Amino acid sequence: MRWLLAWLFLWWLTSAGLLLLMGIILWLLRRFSALRRWDGASWANATAMALLCPLVIGAILATSATLSVKRCDLPTSSPVPRPSSVFFLCSHTVRHWCGHAFSSARRDVWAMFWVIWGWLGVAGSGWLLVEGRRRSFAMLAPSAKLKQAGKWAGVPKELPLREAVTETPAGLVGFRRPSIFVARWFVQTASLPSLCAVLRHELGHWHRRDHLLRRLLFAIALGFGIVPLVTWLHREWRDASEEAADDWAATDLSTALALAQALQMVQRHGQIGGSENQRMGMDGGKLSRRIERLKGRQRGNSAGERDERRRAGDGNLNRWRLALCPLGMVIGFSLFVPLSLTPPLWLTLHCLAETLLL
Repeated sequence: MRWLLAWLFLWWLTSAGLLLLMGIILWLLRRFSALRRWDGASWANATAMALLCPLVIGAILATSATLSVKRCDLPTSSPVPRPSSVFFLCSHTVRHWCGHAFSSARRDVWAMFWVIWGWLGVAGSGWLLVEGRRRSFAMLAPSAKLKQAGKWAGVPKELPLREAVTETPAGLVGFRRPSIFVARWFVQTASLPSLCAVLRHELGHWHRRDHLLRRLLFAIALGFGIVPLVTWLHREWRDASEEAADDWAATDLSTALALAQALQMVQRHGQIGGSENQRMGMDGGKLSRRIERLKGRQRGNSAGERDERRRAGDGNLNRWRLALCPLGMVIGFSLFVPLSLTPPLWLTLHCLAETLLL
């Protein structure tokens, strides 16, 4: 158990450093490169990778640091290593923060250990509260109108439809057995084409597997919420995933207009200021952006084609800039991983593991 706790501590530290690095890289590219034109599925995939990849690399580094302690011979009776001790990858001729070299350093390591676990406890409690609120509204059997809309939208039988007593207009819930819910007030007031377009939107989330990523990325945003730019990355993914589902649903002009009308109905309903709708991506300003994206298809070749060119990265001037965006992410990782294996940083990580395990 002690080894597992130490591994989790090292994993959190290394992952937090990588998340901070990726957040800085993407934020700079988003502001000062052609990456600011990305939206929909492209931007959603980029932000999801920026949140998930650091955790995988952090797990590899934490595992390596934890296993390296097994070859160390550090006496537990004294915090100061004796010259006769044999250290694996811990040559004290290299300047690094040695967590077991003196008593104050050991106190700092243990203080950091308990602070991180305290934060994770608070984040875990917040996650449980949010999960409880997600299950707070009542689910009812679908009406004949909703069944008809589901048939027109092509909702498969393995994806159940439900009506819900909630202010959130619609959503895809569930992990292993997802289902689509639509608010009763929305079913009663929306036209059949608009209801069908909303179901197509939620079906787009299902095909993109957003219901699997949503909880995972939300847990990452809570667990690493004190790291700068992590909440920004999560917010950007959430907004981009909504736009990606809009693009998946609006395969023709009539569906795009019907979906835009449904979003306008949500605005008029007057409940977009609530915390529940903000969590589901129903913020007023973001709704307006989504409506404008959908209505851009109606304005013909002038605005519609410009939107398509921006999404596809069309134009000779922008092609090489867009190619530099994923290249910048790769360079960021390739620079950080060797840097983390240099003697000062690697030995600091190794000494943290020694302090907790020996």
